[in-house]
Amino acid sequence: MILTLSAHPDDSEIGAGGFLSKSQNVVHCIFTNCSDTGVTREEIEGAQKALGITDYRLFNFTNKELYKSSMQVREIMEDLRDELNPEIVVAPCTRDTHQDHRTVMEEAMKVFKKTTLLGYILPWNTYNIEPTLFCKLGPTDVESKISSLRCYRSQSSKLYMDADRIRGWAKYIGWKIGVEYAEGFEVIRMVI
Repeated sequence: MILTLSAHPDDSEIGAGGFLSKSQNVVHCIFTNCSDTGVTREEIEGAQKALGITDYRLFNFTNKELYKSSMQVREIMEDLRDELNPEIVVAPCTRDTHQDHRTVMEEAMKVFKKTTLLGYILPWNTYNIEPTLFCKLGPTDVESKISSLRCYRSQSSKLYMDADRIRGWAKYIGWKIGVEYAEGFEVIRMVI
């Protein structure tokens, strides 16, 4: 079972949407609903459906102030760990500069010490990080990822939601391993 952790509704879709669309038994935990940016529950539901995710948990912490609630975030993660016993946890990478993303990763590192922990890379938020794990994607996986991001109509003007950029990033990461498309992750902890 895979648990993916997002500070904001679209984080996991952008960073790991292709991987998630290929995976079975995924639970997505979203800590801020971002209603202050116009994101609606319908957008979130549509994005999950596009990736085949049927179990998602939405919390209502304040966007850009998640650090103020780090203890509650950790308690939620502990409850998820105990309930789900995930084999893989996917969260923002350790070099992400966004304060909400950092809170999610820092708390995940405390809670999921006995679990494989992968960091997805959001290129506009990171400095000097190279993937250490690659997930090969087919064209269908990339299109599923793009379809999920199109559900976030309220965010469509953001550069990082542009389908050509998403496809280009997947091609760039794929180029590193000699395939057409891939997603890259930081291996924070590997348990086999």
